[in-house]
Amino acid sequence: GASQPPAHDRLFVGPIPNNPQIIHTVYNTLISKVTLFGNIKIVTMNKEPIKILLIEPNPNDARLIKDYISQINKVINGAVPTYRLVLSERLEVALAFLAEVKFDVVFTDMNLPGSRDTAFLKQVQKASPDTPIVVLSSTIDANLAFQAAKSGAQGYLSKGDLNLDKLKLTLDQVLQHKAIQTDIDRKLAQKTAELEKRNLELDAFAHTMAHQIQGLLGHIIGYTSYLEMHYAPDMDENG
Repeated sequence: GASQPPAHDRLFVGPIPNNPQIIHTVYNTLISKVTLFGNIKIVTMNKEPIKILLIEPNPNDARLIKDYISQINKVINGAVPTYRLVLSERLEVALAFLAEVKFDVVFTDMNLPGSRDTAFLKQVQKASPDTPIVVLSSTIDANLAFQAAKSGAQGYLSKGDLNLDKLKLTLDQVLQHKAIQTDIDRKLAQKTAELEKRNLELDAFAHTMAHQIQGLLGHIIGYTSYLEMHYAPDMDENG
């Protein structure tokens, strides 16, 4: 049969079919290999590829980013892929796919069909709250970048001056930020669990002490009543 292309050229999948059942079947292998990265060292070295979802209706722009990702994979690990790129041409299909697969980062064009301004970014964020979003714009617009950040984006790239180094730098930055945030969240959850455990122990201790004090008070009252009943006539005001 025909020879297989290099591994890094077999990673680009797209566009995604607009059928949830087909999505589940075609990407079953990808789904089964999903790994959550809770370690800060995952940025450039990891056993499983880092999964990138690209939402891009322009085939030329999609091809350019695919080529950059392939080059990054060649430089870092040769035939062992570091990044796995999946393409969706439409937002609604990408949202359906985000519900099935845990991606590590989402790259999205700012001018998606049927979308206005940056409001659609909140849909992406809602579909996958922990996944960093990088927006791709045809122009350098500080106001647009600010609005994108307010809507949940962690990165902003201008297509006009996009190159391999900028794409790799942005990937490293957003993944480092995600890894750091994951580590902070893990430590915070651990501390919260420890505090909750200590609160339960304090509650149990307080309950035990209250029960013991109540018992002691009962004994004191009982002895006082006994003394009053039997020795009250013989006792002065000082007892």
